[in-house]
Amino acid sequence: MKSDVILERLLALPPKVIDLSLSRIEGLLAALKQWQEMVTTPHRGNNQDVLNFAPRLDAFLTGLYQQVDAAVLGITQGQRDRLADLQPQWAQAMQSWESLIETDVAGFIRSAGPAVIVPTWE
Repeated sequence: MKSDVILERLLALPPKVIDLSLSRIEGLLAALKQWQEMVTTPHRGNNQDVLNFAPRLDAFLTGLYQQVDAAVLGITQGQRDRLADLQPQWAQAMQSWESLIETDVAGFIRSAGPAVIVPTWE
């Protein structure tokens, strides 16, 4: 019974509102995917995939972390230099992530309203 009320309310929305929401959702998902592909290698499944997919920032940081974690005699100067090279790229990626979340995602959440349409209780 209550699901019927929810369905009725959804169907009562004007098609223009639904189309606008869908286009905003698609744009937001595209922006999130673009950020993911900028920082990670989402299509990579195993170690052989480095031949098919270029490594991204996360692969370089993970490789560096693994080298440092396994180092018995300490961290080399080359590893420190590589980390210094990667830190500005990571900071820029995190800044773009925070901007995406604080502006685009937060704006969508504010404009979308509640995530669930609550039926009125009788």
